Amino acid sequence: MNITVVRALALESIAGLSEAELMQSRLPAGFPFLVACDTQEVLEPVFQYLWAQHRHHSKRYVVNTALAEADDLRDWYQYLSHFNLAWDQVDRDDLENYVELMQTLVSPRTNEPYALKTVQRRIGTVQEFYRYFNARGLTAIDVGDIEVEVRHALDQNSLSHIRRKRTSRRNEIMPKGQGTIDDEVRAFNKRQYRLLAQALGPLPGQDRNDLRPVRNRLWAELCLHTGMRPDEPTQLTIHSILDLSPEDPANLAGLTLLRIVGKGNKARKVELPNAVLNWLHWYIDRERKADIAEGRRRGVITGRDPVALFVNSSAAGHNAGKPAQYGSFHDAFRQAVIAAAAGEGQSAGLLRTVTKVNPETQQCYTEREPAFSPHCLRHTYTVWSYMAEKQSGNPEPWKNLQARLGHASMETTMNTYLRVANEFEAQLSDRAAGYLTDMLNMRPK
Repeated sequence: MNITVVRALALESIAGLSEAELMQSRLPAGFPFLVACDTQEVLEPVFQYLWAQHRHHSKRYVVNTALAEADDLRDWYQYLSHFNLAWDQVDRDDLENYVELMQTLVSPRTNEPYALKTVQRRIGTVQEFYRYFNARGLTAIDVGDIEVEVRHALDQNSLSHIRRKRTSRRNEIMPKGQGTIDDEVRAFNKRQYRLLAQALGPLPGQDRNDLRPVRNRLWAELCLHTGMRPDEPTQLTIHSILDLSPEDPANLAGLTLLRIVGKGNKARKVELPNAVLNWLHWYIDRERKADIAEGRRRGVITGRDPVALFVNSSAAGHNAGKPAQYGSFHDAFRQAVIAAAAGEGQSAGLLRTVTKVNPETQQCYTEREPAFSPHCLRHTYTVWSYMAEKQSGNPEPWKNLQARLGHASMETTMNTYLRVANEFEAQLSDRAAGYLTDMLNMRPK
C-alpha cells in the first residue's frame, strides 16, 4: 500500500472546492494527515493522534513538527503494509523488528545508513502513537517501557531514605550506542569560522565593494553570538529587535537581553552583543526594506509588510520579500562551507569523507561533504563561551551556559559539551573568545 502525506489547504483558497476539499480547508493551513493512494482514504488513527497532539492538547501548533511526525508514521504504516500487519494488532516483536530493519537500511536521500537520531526519532514517534491509544484503552501494545527506581546518594539528599520512592521510565526498544558523525557535537575553530563567514557574505559596512547580501552572514552571526538554534531566528520579528534598548549603545561589546521562544515553546533570554544588534538595524533599514520593495514590485507582497526579521532576498524572484525559511539558510550555509573549503586547498577541516552505498547497485563509494551543519554554530557558541568564562575566572561556567542554551538541567549542558570543550581548550584558548573583538577592531588577519 502506498501512502502519502497530504497537507490541509489554506483557508483563503476554498472557493470552488468539492465537499471533501472543504473538509480539508477547515483544518489549520498545512496540517498533515495520511492518505492511502489507491483508495484515497484518510488513515483515521494517525489523524486522531496528530490532531490530539498538535491541536487539542497543544497551545501552539508547529506545522514542521506535525509534518515530521506524519512522515514517521507514514514510514511505519508502509512497514505494516509490507508485512500485512494490522496497526492495532502488532506486538513488541514487530516494533523491535522495525528498529532492526531501520538500522540496516540506507537513506534514499543521503545514500548513507540512517543516522542513529533518525532511527530514534522514528521509533519514538511510533511509541508515542501507541502510548496515546494504550492510554485510551483502544490498544494494548507493549512499547518497551519499564519503570526504574531513582535513587539519590545520601550525601546529596540526607532525607532520601524516608521520602517516597521516585521512578522514571526507561525504554528497552529504543536503540542506543554510538551515533554517526552527524550526531556528534562539533565546533568551529577560529580560522574555520572566519573562512565560512567570508563565504556567507559581508557584514554591514565592512566592504563597500562587496555587494553580496548580508542576510545569511547575519543569520550565522546571530546564532554564533547568542547560542540560538539555527531555526530559531525564523521566530524573530523586526519588533524583537527594534524594541530593544541597550543600556550602553556606544559599547559595541556590551550585551542586551533578547527574548526568544525556542524548542518546546519555551521562552528564554539570550545575550545579544550590541555590535550584532547594530548590524541587524542596518539590515532592517536597508537590505530588508529593499527586498520587500522588490516583492511589492513583483506583486508577491500586496498587503501589509511582513514582520519576520529575515526575509527572502530580491534574487528570490517570486518569493522576494517573503519571510525567510530555515531551509534557505541551511542550503546557503552548506554551499558556503563547500566554497570556503574549495579556496583552502586542504579544506581546513571543513569537509569530511564519508562512505555511501548506491541503493541500486549496492556498491560502496566515498564522497566529500561538509563537516559542519548550521547547528554547529550553537555548539561553537557554547565552546567559545565556556573558554571565555574559564579564562575570566569563573569556576562553574556551565551554570551560565545552561540558562543561555535553554536546557532544563545543568547535567544536559555538561553531558553534551564537556568532552568537546576539553578537546578544544588547547587550540581555542583566548583567540576564539576574542573573535568579536577582532571583528569590531578590524585588525588585519
